[in-house]
Amino acid sequence: MSKEIWNVKKIVNLYKNESTKYLEVSSWRKAWTWTDKKGIIKMQSLIESILSEFDIGSIELIEKPDTDYKQYLINDGRHRIETLTKFINNEFPIIVGSYEKYFKDLSNTTQESILQYNIEVIILDYNISYNKKSYIEFDFLIE
Repeated sequence: MSKEIWNVKKIVNLYKNESTKYLEVSSWRKAWTWTDKKGIIKMQSLIESILSEFDIGSIELIEKPDTDYKQYLINDGRHRIETLTKFINNEFPIIVGSYEKYFKDLSNTTQESILQYNIEVIILDYNISYNKKSYIEFDFLIE
């Protein structure tokens, strides 16, 4: 296990690059659930937490074995990663005063503060063994 600090820009760029699958949602993770009005409020709250420089918790990745370059499965943090990606892609606004503002509407300084926000990333080795009570099975170990 290792701990690193990645900024939002790095995380979003790795996640958005679908052809290389640097960051991939593992099949055992729950489906995207923030689809209703409550989900939008949760996404907006996450962005507001970043703007307020609150800690949003760490992201946990599992490094995939036997790849030509570093690839990771998202073990914990999917909703945070997808929320960041959706906001930067202008898929939902935050509320500023009484106005809706998308990422593109924010000042360059505010955009940059979001992109440079640091998140602790915990990287687990693929050989992690969970106790017998765990229901997690790794995609790449099951054949």
